[in-house]
Amino acid sequence: MVPTPAEQSWLLRHYDQPQVVFDWHVHDEFELILIHEGHGQYFVGDSINVFGPDELVLFGVQLPHTLKSDPAVQRVRQSVIQFKSDFLGSNLLQHPEFYKLRKMLQRSGSGIRFDRKLANELRPRIINIDQLPPGHRTVELLSLLVTLAESSGTNLSHSDSFPSSSNKTKERIQRVVAYIEANLANEVSLDNVATIANMSPTAFSRFFHQEMGTTLTDYVNGMRIAAAKGLLREADSSIAHIAKRVGYHNISNFNRQFKARSNMSPRAYSSQFNK
Repeated sequence: MVPTPAEQSWLLRHYDQPQVVFDWHVHDEFELILIHEGHGQYFVGDSINVFGPDELVLFGVQLPHTLKSDPAVQRVRQSVIQFKSDFLGSNLLQHPEFYKLRKMLQRSGSGIRFDRKLANELRPRIINIDQLPPGHRTVELLSLLVTLAESSGTNLSHSDSFPSSSNKTKERIQRVVAYIEANLANEVSLDNVATIANMSPTAFSRFFHQEMGTTLTDYVNGMRIAAAKGLLREADSSIAHIAKRVGYHNISNFNRQFKARSNMSPRAYSSQFNK
């Protein structure tokens, strides 16, 4: 549970950090995150995504997630709002005028990414919300949520149901992901990862799928493509070199995996950032 200030029923924090490190976690609150500056990856359930400025996402209750900035990034600024569904009373969402809001919060169990144009429009309101008197802050938060509920947004995770992770599970997942990240350029075998988790390969496969909602192979591919996107934004290496750096020694396989997860080629993705 996230502690809230005495004068309001929800929490807003603005973060300005040199780096954001992987910290797989869950909590009982909904979480709305707006990225102002910085690049990196965010992990939501069984999904791995890339963030940059104007990334606006909503994570549901007990949805495993974390952010991790790219190694070359020296500053990440973000605003984080955390609230419970009953922060304005247990019956608010049952009223017909809040039907869309209720549905959005239900959908957030798998995470929702909102349009960057909308995020840019809402940025001043999110940044300045804590400058308002307490009552006006809460009314403004409700207004922001209603505005988001009227947009479609894109679901992130393929699943909206994950086990409630214990501290032991969280530490094990962090060790595994850290190992995968450090070895993206090399073969990441089930046996080696299971050893890192101190489990048998069979038990680990079952554990990983239960906790992450996907197979180890699919997750490794997701991490490799997300890492490749970070490198492609820097535009200081050829696509073939980037493919090798993230573990793809066959350029055709890299292009195929990249397009399957991004709906565009690596070259088209790179051109968005390096015109």
